[in-house]
Amino acid sequence: MLTLDGHNSHETRKLICAAFDHNVIVIVLPSKTMHKLQPLDVGVFSTVQQKRSKHCDENLAQGVCINRYNFIPEYLAIHHTIAPSLVQKAFAKTGIYPLNPNIFNDNNFAPSQASSSTPAFPPSYPHEGLSPVPLEPSEMSDNSGDQDGIELPTSSHFSESPTPSPSTDSIIHPAPIMSQPRLPQLPLYNHVIRCIPKEIWNFMRLHQIQCKKVLNEVTAQCDAANAHCTIAHHQIDNLTKQLANKTWSKWQKSKKAEAWVLTLPELRKEFDIRDAEEEAKEKAELEKAAQKKAAKMACMVCINEEIKSRVFDCPLASYT
Repeated sequence: MLTLDGHNSHETRKLICAAFDHNVIVIVLPSKTMHKLQPLDVGVFSTVQQKRSKHCDENLAQGVCINRYNFIPEYLAIHHTIAPSLVQKAFAKTGIYPLNPNIFNDNNFAPSQASSSTPAFPPSYPHEGLSPVPLEPSEMSDNSGDQDGIELPTSSHFSESPTPSPSTDSIIHPAPIMSQPRLPQLPLYNHVIRCIPKEIWNFMRLHQIQCKKVLNEVTAQCDAANAHCTIAHHQIDNLTKQLANKTWSKWQKSKKAEAWVLTLPELRKEFDIRDAEEEAKEKAELEKAAQKKAAKMACMVCINEEIKSRVFDCPLASYT
């Protein structure tokens, strides 16, 4: 008896004929059960992998480099691990021999746990764009650290510089969702030269506070933009996976969910009839392809002959 998984490459005509000729019963295991019913996966590969890793570590400790020249000899050094006792334990663990129908428990038949592919973000990630907070005079006075009791001047002390042109303003405000903070404007030289040093000093302190306020607003908007980009990126990935799963399920639905017997003496007549039908079908397809190829070649020959006849029948004057 030979157990195989349900891959299509195992159901070849040569394999089935050889199994019938040598009285080998081929049983195809159910789909999605290889982690429990495949003896190599359950009890052989893991043991060989552990021995192989240990052997490679010993070689590296001794300065032996494993390459393509000594790979096979080094593997054969641990090949004795695949002993008959190990194979027997693997078949017993899978429940194939001795037969153990209770190899699967209730947890294996339970539905998968609910999970979500949408990531969870911290509450600090906003859902709307940030708007700049206006600068209050009280906040400016508190953050100034003024110990002399000097009142900071307002913008009325200095005249404002000209407003930017519409083209510049359209460049500064590209996004309609978030308002772009604007740096405080500096006074003109003609107004500054008429001010006393104390007024200039106080204005520079106010300008520094305003710049820090704008910097905080820009930093907050940058964090919000990064958060929205992250959310959008994960949503796009989620939608792409859903679309791929729907497309995959249309043409990759497995029809081999249950186990079945591929070869059995009682099935030999049925296989011979089906094999004869498939062989006749393949022969008819080959003949049809050969006829199509011959017709195409004949058509090309006719086209070439017609081209040659037209070229030689043309008068000489047409070439001059």
